[in-house]
Amino acid sequence: MPDEALAIIRQLKITDSGRMPGEVRILVRNNQLEYKISASKLQKLLWLIPIVIPQEVYVSADSGGLMAVQKSPLYSFISLFAF
Repeated sequence: MPDEALAIIRQLKITDSGRMPGEVRILVRNNQLEYKISASKLQKLLWLIPIVIPQEVYVSADSGGLMAVQKSPLYSFISLFAF
């Protein structure tokens, strides 16, 4: 099942195809069993400077559906200048 969760986040392009997600944990959140996957995505700041943006992805262990994506607090600021 964790392999299916990783395939889902790759299919939705939440993480870069060449990058391997960090750790995969299983937890109960909102009375549902979910996988918490630590991942990162590479973006370019002002088209020049590569920046790795960490994020946590929550995937349902039952259905395999994407539940939530939490990005770092600075992501909204950096996303104004990143492409």
